[in-house]
Amino acid sequence: MHLFARLIRQPLIWIAMALPAPAHADALVVAGYFSAPRPETMALRSLAIDRIEGSEGSSMALTLEEALGDISVNNQPWFRILSRRAGGQPDGLISGRAHAAVDERAISQQRAVCVEESQSGQCLRKEEQAVSCTRRILNVTITLRIADTRDGRLVYSHSKPKREEVTLCPEDEARDTEEEIVFRMIKAAADAVRQDLSPIYARQKIKLPEKRLVLPPEQDGRYRTALKMAKSSPHLACQQFRILNAEAPSEAAFLYAVGLCAEQEGNLNAALNLYQSSQLLTHPDLIRAALSRVQGRIAMQEAMDARQR
Repeated sequence: MHLFARLIRQPLIWIAMALPAPAHADALVVAGYFSAPRPETMALRSLAIDRIEGSEGSSMALTLEEALGDISVNNQPWFRILSRRAGGQPDGLISGRAHAAVDERAISQQRAVCVEESQSGQCLRKEEQAVSCTRRILNVTITLRIADTRDGRLVYSHSKPKREEVTLCPEDEARDTEEEIVFRMIKAAADAVRQDLSPIYARQKIKLPEKRLVLPPEQDGRYRTALKMAKSSPHLACQQFRILNAEAPSEAAFLYAVGLCAEQEGNLNAALNLYQSSQLLTHPDLIRAALSRVQGRIAMQEAMDARQR
């Protein structure tokens, strides 16, 4: 099964972005690009907006085009944004609806009103009085879809109604206009789609198993010495892990360590094979995380390679 399909069936274990991963004596750091949070979209190389209906459709289309056009990997645009009007043939076609509706109601509220002023205009006395105000309820409905034009599949959808309520009374401080509020909601929706479709560059600290291991006595001490080397000399630590793996090729802890070394070095297919071979029953969570992580990285590499062809 293709990696994209597998990723759709099992959620990726997402990781902290941008910040450097702290070094630990029993861990190695892996760094690179990972699949977007919505991996179904990874095979799309070009996008175009078909039609976004509703009162805010044009604004949504322009804002979304700008947001998706800003996605980059290795300083290169991730998507080519095409124009349907110019006859472009995109991999993914965006459609949907963006509509704003305003409901205004006259209400009465108790407010402190100045009833006595000095000659200089300073308020000397206030009283609570009923004041005529307006309650404005703004509802913005945004629904977006992306279809793969090559097979018609719906590969992405975003739907999140937004509501904002504000009460306006005389002498209140100036508030955002209706247009400003609507645009803020549209921008938030475009940013959410951008985040869903953006590949992730991350550095992650991956622990090596230490506790609960039962290793051959002649190799246990050497393995734990190699663990201590991981922080300052990961290359030398990996050399020791590979020596231990050659001596005991069926030992799960050594297979996992060598797999992590391969992943750190960017040899992702080798890492996947080693992780699959390592039946690390004492640390099943490490194996699950490793398989999910490296499959995501392979899928990302496949998508990057496809864009070079």
